[in-house]
Amino acid sequence: MYEKQGCNLDLAEEVKKYIAIPVGSVGRIKDVRMADATLKEGKVDFVCMGRPLIADPEIVGKPAQDNLQISVLVWRIAGAALTKD
Repeated sequence: MYEKQGCNLDLAEEVKKYIAIPVGSVGRIKDVRMADATLKEGKVDFVCMGRPLIADPEIVGKPAQDNLQISVLVWRIAGAALTKD
């Protein structure tokens, strides 16, 4: 079964309208440009990426290479999780 990229973003965006805590989304957010656009548009407060981090552990450094403004804290947490012994 095919799911569109960012398949849960619409749901998270709707939830965010009604609550006052940070809202995130997961589900086919596959690259840093999509994550960056999602955050800049205010759809969610954070994004979660699973398979992209497994497939490309270097993805945590790509926002800086592309001059994207993704939360540094999020990428540091992801990077720390990947490099933990």
